[in-house]
Amino acid sequence: LASAGSAMAWGAPVVSLVVLLTFGAVVALVLVQAVPPDSETVLNVLLGTLGAMATNVVGYWVGSSAGSARKDARLAARE
Repeated sequence: LASAGSAMAWGAPVVSLVVLLTFGAVVALVLVQAVPPDSETVLNVLLGTLGAMATNVVGYWVGSSAGSARKDARLAARE
C-alpha cells in the first residue's frame, strides 16, 4: 500500500500512535491527579483496556507481525 501511495498505508501507524498517546496521557493523569472513589472502577477498566491495546501495538511493530511482513517482502522480492 505504501509503495502504491495509498492513504490506507497510514492506518496502522496512526491508530498505533493514538493508542500509545492515549495510554500515556491516562497514566500521566492518574499519577498527577487524585481519582474520585466513584470513578476508580471505570478508570481501572480504561487503563486495563488501553494497556492491552498498547501491548498489541508494540507486539505488532516489534513482534511476529513485523517479522511476518519482512518475510513476505523477502519472498516477494525473490519472485
